Amino acid sequence: MSEDVIEIQGNLSPEHSKVPLKPFARRQKVKRMGKLLSEARDITMRDHLTGLPNTQWFEEELARRFADARRQGRGLWVLYADIDLFKGINDKHGHLVGDGVLKAFGAIGSREEEPIARIGGEEFAQVIQDGLDLESVKKIISRYSLNFREKSKEILGDETTLSFGIARLQEGDTPQT
Repeated sequence: MSEDVIEIQGNLSPEHSKVPLKPFARRQKVKRMGKLLSEARDITMRDHLTGLPNTQWFEEELARRFADARRQGRGLWVLYADIDLFKGINDKHGHLVGDGVLKAFGAIGSREEEPIARIGGEEFAQVIQDGLDLESVKKIISRYSLNFREKSKEILGDETTLSFGIARLQEGDTPQT
């Protein structure tokens, strides 16, 4: 059986610069590598500006939740939101302020198990699981709108509005439709 070897850098004599890697150390190294890979994946699934999940995460999450809903015979809502007249905010107040408005949207308060994802410039999406009727989804939208108007007013001095679209899983739908 060949032993794994790690090389130690520093002021060691040549005969001491290579040390056999023991099974315990090997497990620790694998755990550390797994943790680093997990952290790297998390970084690639987050929007760097808002800290929200990004498009890639959303597409994977939508496919996963869609399959779960189909398999369990449950409903599923997809909510899309767009910040109205966002280009005008950037033009009038500058991109740093526009970035603050995007971050404010990220802080409007979605549930942890159903995070909002940033899927484009000023576009966001959320998958909402079963158990809600249309009126309940409209209440969520109203809460998001109110929270965002308040936050945008703090930043801009004016309220900014959102446009929403909602879709419910129907028989024969796919994540792409």
